[in-house]
Amino acid sequence: MNLPLPLSHLNGRWEPQRAILSGSEIPREALPGLALELTDGAYRVGHDFGRVVLVEVGPPLAIDIIGEFGPNAGRTLHAISQLEGDTYRVCYELGDGPRPTEFASPRGAMRLLIEFQRG
Repeated sequence: MNLPLPLSHLNGRWEPQRAILSGSEIPREALPGLALELTDGAYRVGHDFGRVVLVEVGPPLAIDIIGEFGPNAGRTLHAISQLEGDTYRVCYELGDGPRPTEFASPRGAMRLLIEFQRG
């Protein structure tokens, strides 16, 4: 059963510091487009809006990203996340594979690993 994720401690803007997609580093000039805004379980990344739902308490937290508007509308992305100080890491499964179990984006996997700093 999915439970609402108590995201109040994550509310605010998170600036991406590093991102890896399928084993390849995303160029720094592309990172501003991945800025994350969280407000009480709602997320926004550019024109992508939706909800974040807690699936299992960790560490790491197993979360589902439920797209409601934009390029991910109608999709559910399975992810794990971890907050350490002002650093928030999220590893998303972008394909049909299982939820990540570690913060890694190996070559050939459809995984996106992003490390954010509170903005």
